[in-house]
Amino acid sequence: MVISNIGLGLGLAVFFWILAIYYVPLVRSDLLVAGFGDFHKNFQSLGYFFGHYEFFSTGLLTPLVIMFVACSLLFARKKTELPSRNLLVFAFACSLLFLFLQTRASARIWATVPYMPYFQFPWRMMGPLALVTSILAGLSFAHLCRGKPRKIIVFRELLFLLLCVLDAIPHLNAARPLPNQILGELSFILNPENIKNFALSATYSDEYLPRFADPNGWRSERPKVGPIIRAIPPVEVKVVEDTGTKVILETNTEIPARLQLGRWFFPGWTCTLNGEVHELQSTSIGSLELSVPASLNRIVLELRPPLLRRMTLWVSLVSLGGWFVMLLLTLRKKNMGSGL
Repeated sequence: MVISNIGLGLGLAVFFWILAIYYVPLVRSDLLVAGFGDFHKNFQSLGYFFGHYEFFSTGLLTPLVIMFVACSLLFARKKTELPSRNLLVFAFACSLLFLFLQTRASARIWATVPYMPYFQFPWRMMGPLALVTSILAGLSFAHLCRGKPRKIIVFRELLFLLLCVLDAIPHLNAARPLPNQILGELSFILNPENIKNFALSATYSDEYLPRFADPNGWRSERPKVGPIIRAIPPVEVKVVEDTGTKVILETNTEIPARLQLGRWFFPGWTCTLNGEVHELQSTSIGSLELSVPASLNRIVLELRPPLLRRMTLWVSLVSLGGWFVMLLLTLRKKNMGSGL
């Protein structure tokens, strides 16, 4: 059951992660694993994991839950004493794994497993650790409340909630509001038109660029008319539509010309010239370029989802349908059990 649920989860997200892995060779992924993003430089001590020093710290409740489960598994006299023992063992093993992956002892694993360096920061395993620890806490709490009166169960629930709140208070107290100066700049920095017009960066580095593109090209070669960087030789260009992934242009020229656009040359771009398929090329900085003949022309450029994206989207939809079927079967089984 656990394996099938993991497979279903991967299927739900397949529209994203398959495409991300497939197109890694096309972008400057090396920038993700260098300098600040090099995992070798980002291991932390256990004190940072379970203290309240960093935003990713969990406090003491997480190790207490893990130790409690370890004692329960070690000293349980019978396997039947623990509810959902197999799931408990699986979640416990995963918690130890995610803890180990955050220590320097796991550096060889990080360097060997494909694509793992792209996580950049080993403490990002805190997310999966929080998930499996929540499972451990839920199963352990069910074990503690097994066969107890309702009043005792409610009391223990409130006590456990209080422990969670006390564990979170240091983090809440550490939060600080943004300075007024930064708040005033955010509206300007996050405005799409300002990002476009002032060449503001929307990511930490230029990892999204085509591998052969000039990292400074998008700053030095800014569009002058809609998405048009330049026309060689200069010709009259009318921008009919410019929505980012769809561009419609009209040209009226007596001589052939080449248009350079502020769009990166990626798979998925299509071009039609007067209703017929037209070839797209790449400029020296990695942006789109096309030639137009001497006449009145209507040019339509579109960035369409690649075939792999459409295929994986259907896989995710089928997985979503499978999840609904499993949910209905579980509810039906529960209703039949309560009816008996």
